[in-house]
Amino acid sequence: MEGPTGLFDRMLRKADNGSNFVIESVRCPGEVDLLQSRGGKLVGVDAPLEIRFARAVLRGSGTDRISLEQFVQEEQIEAGNTDPNKQNIAECMRRADSTLKNDSDSFVELGLKILVLKDELGV
Repeated sequence: MEGPTGLFDRMLRKADNGSNFVIESVRCPGEVDLLQSRGGKLVGVDAPLEIRFARAVLRGSGTDRISLEQFVQEEQIEAGNTDPNKQNIAECMRRADSTLKNDSDSFVELGLKILVLKDELGV
């Protein structure tokens, strides 16, 4: 048995070939600990609640067909779990090395923000 961060550990080992790489959807403090202990940088990507909800609705997957109230309730659950091996997005965002605000529909604007962030992180 690998433990709660076993899958994440395997992803890190597989991706780490001496070059830069991105792993998305880090949501557990245990994953943050593992990433940062290996010299990785965590970038918290955030947007206002209304924009996140609108994007979820546009995605249209089965889990995204919910009301705004349900969306808020699920986000609150994911944001504050005290178990380090369960989702706690608020704690992961707090521990982020940098934060990127993804609040525009412009891919050009997002691309520019990523270039600036890349320079800040030295990658």
